[in-house]
Amino acid sequence: YIEGIEKPWKAFMGGWTSSALARHLGLNSTFVAGNYGYSLVRLSRVYELVRLTPHMGLRLNNWTAERTELVIPGQVGSVLAFIQQSGSHYVNSYTTGDSLYQVYAFTPVIYKELKMEMQYYEVGRVGLGRVLSFFS
Repeated sequence: YIEGIEKPWKAFMGGWTSSALARHLGLNSTFVAGNYGYSLVRLSRVYELVRLTPHMGLRLNNWTAERTELVIPGQVGSVLAFIQQSGSHYVNSYTTGDSLYQVYAFTPVIYKELKMEMQYYEVGRVGLGRVLSFFS
């Protein structure tokens, strides 16, 4: 999602020719010129997954810890001040491993069905048999 851009993919691929698009996405060029929906699938092999929890003995540095004391729950101004000074992201887990990305092209009917299925259920709760039916 890119704020203010109706079709965010155009920000990255708008100037690509059909042959360049096919080459970069790993698709046959016939799937670029036609009426298709696309899905990016990631296959991951996880070597290690660590979730950070309070009981691990990790501590904030003094500078950040002092600023957290100034945050007042429910008071937007104090939260925004903290974000401006300290940032808005934190790490609660990390994963090491390998990932393989593949773009799939679907006819409009199948793409719509796949999209509805993924929106209705959490992605991880769609059964393997159902997922495989889209890719066979």
